[in-house]
Amino acid sequence: PKDLTVLKSGQGTVTSTSVPTQANQFNCGSGCQTQTVSYPSSTSVTLTATPAPGRIFTGWGGVCTGTSKSSPCTVITDGTKTVIVNFAVDPNYKEF
Repeated sequence: PKDLTVLKSGQGTVTSTSVPTQANQFNCGSGCQTQTVSYPSSTSVTLTATPAPGRIFTGWGGVCTGTSKSSPCTVITDGTKTVIVNFAVDPNYKEF
């Protein structure tokens, strides 16, 4: 098995789907800063970042790149890999 680790900065949730589907998936939300899941070799894992209310997604790091919230990160588990997910306070968010 190959370990895929998500390191999360800020408030939001990181979830995953994989092909082939397996029971153990990412669901790193409130109170979660780091999560590691072991996948069979050559599994395709798609990670999705959802910011918490009043937060924005600011970008992927590690083996993923980009700053678009609409483009999830897909990783092939051909080795031990780390993905960084960054969320920040939305400067335009009005709570009231």
